[in-house]
Amino acid sequence: LAGARQRAGRAGRLEPGICCRLWQQAEEHGFRPQQRPEILDADLAPFCLQLAVWGARRPEDLLWLDLPPKAHLAVAREQLAGLGAITPGTEELLPTPLGRQLVKLPLPPRLACLLLRAREHGYGALAACVASLLDERDPLPLADASLALRLDRFCSPSDSHGPFRRLRQWAERMARLADIPTGNAPDASGASLLRTARQQLPHLGEVVALAYPERVALRSGENNGMAQYLMRNGKAAVLPLTDSLARQEVLAVAAVDAGTRGRIRLAAALDHDVLEKLFRAEITESEDLNVSPEGQVNARRRRRLGALLLDDAPLPRPDGDACALALCAFIRDQGLRVLPWDEPARQWLARVRLLHQTWGGPWPDLSEDWLRDELENWLAPHLGNCTDLRQLSPARLADALHCLLPYPLPRRLEQLAPAQWQAPSGRSHPIVYDAEGGPFVAAKLQEFFGCEDTPHIADGRVPLTLHLLSPAGRPLQITRDLGHFWRNGYPQVRAEMRGRYPRHPWPDDPLTAQATARTNRQLARGK
Repeated sequence: LAGARQRAGRAGRLEPGICCRLWQQAEEHGFRPQQRPEILDADLAPFCLQLAVWGARRPEDLLWLDLPPKAHLAVAREQLAGLGAITPGTEELLPTPLGRQLVKLPLPPRLACLLLRAREHGYGALAACVASLLDERDPLPLADASLALRLDRFCSPSDSHGPFRRLRQWAERMARLADIPTGNAPDASGASLLRTARQQLPHLGEVVALAYPERVALRSGENNGMAQYLMRNGKAAVLPLTDSLARQEVLAVAAVDAGTRGRIRLAAALDHDVLEKLFRAEITESEDLNVSPEGQVNARRRRRLGALLLDDAPLPRPDGDACALALCAFIRDQGLRVLPWDEPARQWLARVRLLHQTWGGPWPDLSEDWLRDELENWLAPHLGNCTDLRQLSPARLADALHCLLPYPLPRRLEQLAPAQWQAPSGRSHPIVYDAEGGPFVAAKLQEFFGCEDTPHIADGRVPLTLHLLSPAGRPLQITRDLGHFWRNGYPQVRAEMRGRYPRHPWPDDPLTAQATARTNRQLARGK
C-alpha cells in the first residue's frame, strides 16, 4: 500500500514517492511509533528449548535487539523443567535427551512432550487427537469444561463438523511425525487413528496430565456455586457446580483463565491412583511437626506433589530429635517463661549472671537473649523423647542449666555466690539473687545483733541488701549499711516495737547483744 519507490543500488537509496493512508488522520494520535516486539509478549518456552539444544546456555548473555523479559524466561525455564526437557535447579539451559527429541517435532514443547510420552505409555493415538484439539482454539465452545465430550465428537466418524476435518488431518500428520501406530487397518484415511483414540479415551486424564503436569488439580471444597480446586503450581481454580466435572476429586487441567482464581475451561478427570503412578518420582514425603499452644507436639506424615497435599496421617512415633527442635522453636516463639522454672533454678541462673556481671569470663553469659538463641545447644539434648513440654520436669531443666558451667566453676559458684547465708544467730537464710536492687537476705532484726558491718558475697565485691524483719516477719528496715542503721534507725524502731513485741529482746546496745531468733522466755530457758 505504500507507494514509496526504492531505486536499486549499492547504497539502497529511497526516492520521493506517493503514500496512500487508509485511516483517518485523527487516529494517528493513538498509534505506537512502531509495533511492539513479539519477543516481549510471546511464550518463550519453544525458543528457550531451541537455544538449549543449540548450546546457548544463558539467553541473558546473548546480544539482543530487545532483551527477553526475565520473568518470561523464568516461566519458560520452569515449564521446560516440569516437562523434563531441561535439567531443573540451574539457571543454565541444559537440554535432556527428551528435550533434544522434542525440538524435532513442529509443535510447542508441551504438545511434543505429550505425543512422545503418551506413545511410551501406549496412548499415542489419543495423544495425537488431544494435541490437535489443544493446538488451536476450542472448536466446540461448550459451557461444559469436559475435554472428553469434545474428544468423543472428534473421534466420531459420523460427525462432519467443519473444523474437525482439518484438525483430524493435523492429528494424522502428528501421529506420523511421532511414529505413533494408528491401528491395524491398512487404509490411510485416518479412520483407524480415530478408532484407536476412541478406545483409549479412558486414559484421557493421564494424557492431559503428561502435557500439563503443573495443572493437575485437587478439589478443595465449594463456595458460591463453584467447585474450588488447587493446582499443583499453587494457583487456585474454579468450576461451576453445574459442570459435569465439578464433582471430580482430581482433574488434569488443559486450559484455565488467568488470574488468582481462574475458571477451568478444558479438563479431564484423573484417577488418584494414576496420578500417583505418573508422578511417583516427584512426590515428596515429610514428617511435619507443630506444637499446640499447650506445648504438645503434633506429628503428621504428609505426602505432597508440589502444592498438592496427597496424604496427611498422624505419626505415632515421631523422631526424638525432630520433636526437640520443634519444642525449641516453640519456646523461642513463646518465650522462656513457658519452661518449668522453679525457684532453685531461677536463683541458680541469677547467681551465675551476677558473677558474669562482676568478673565476666570465665563465667558464661546466660542472659535471656543467649538462652533463647542457643536453645538447640543447651536444652535440646535434655529433652530426650519429649513430645509434650509438660514432660520436661524442673529437675531436667535444672540439669540442662547446670551443664552450662564447666568444672571447676560449680564449686566456685557455691563459694562466691552461695544459695544460703548464715546469720549471726546461726540460722541460714536463702539469698534472693533475682531482685531488682541486687541480692538480698531477709531475717528477723534480732538475728543481726552483734553484726556491725553489712555482709558481702563474691569475695567482698557485692554487698547484700538486708531486709530486717519484725518478730511477725514484716519489714522494719531495708538497708545496705547495717552500721548506719544501728546508729540512726534502731533507736526509733526499738521505741516503736518493744511495746508491740515485749516477749522479744530489744536491747539498748544491739552490737553487744546476743544474736537470736528466740523469745526472751526461750533465751531464759536456754540458760
